[in-house]
Order: sequence, then structure tokens, then C-alpha cells
Amino acid sequence: MIMSIGGHPATLLGRSSVTPEPDPFENTDTAMVYDIFAETGNQLIGRYMARYYAAEDAAERDKWWQLVLKIRDDRRAVDPHDRQALLEHISAWKQVIAEVAAAP
Repeated sequence: MIMSIGGHPATLLGRSSVTPEPDPFENTDTAMVYDIFAETGNQLIGRYMARYYAAEDAAERDKWWQLVLKIRDDRRAVDPHDRQALLEHISAWKQVIAEVAAAP
């Protein structure tokens, strides 16, 4: 399995915490950071849906669907004004996107 289902983006990667890179958006309004957060989540959902459609059985499809729902729930749970939480999710999701893309 590429990743586990967890509540905090850090648990997505099997770590207890995520140290995001220095704010790559330091000159960007938090509203735009939220848009990047939402789009990064969409990209990850797209990767999961590709795996869902390629799944060979119902159990595997359900695994990918549960991950889609987890990202949806995580996006809903993050305060759009909490810049640090947005950055943590963006960082973690980008890492997971890379892992999913690299996996066979």
C-alpha cells in the first residue's frame, strides 16, 4: 500500500509530523494558498481515481475510494484561514502525489 489513511497529513506518510518547506508562498495571500491547497487535493484525488478505475477487484477499488473520501474530508476540515495547516497539507499531498505517481 502506498500510504495509510490518517487524520493529519503527516499520518498520510507514516510520520508523526510534517515539517513543511519554508513558506514557498511567503509573498502570496492566504486566499491564493487556499486555492493551491484545493488544487493539490484535486490532483491527489485524480491520481487515486486513476488507480480506482484501474483496480482489478472491488476490494482494491474500495481502498482507493476510501482514500478519495479521506482527502475530501481533510479538505473540508482545514480552516481556510489557517495558513500553516494549508502549507502542511500541500507539502504532504505533494509527497503522496509523487509516491503514487512513482508506484507501479
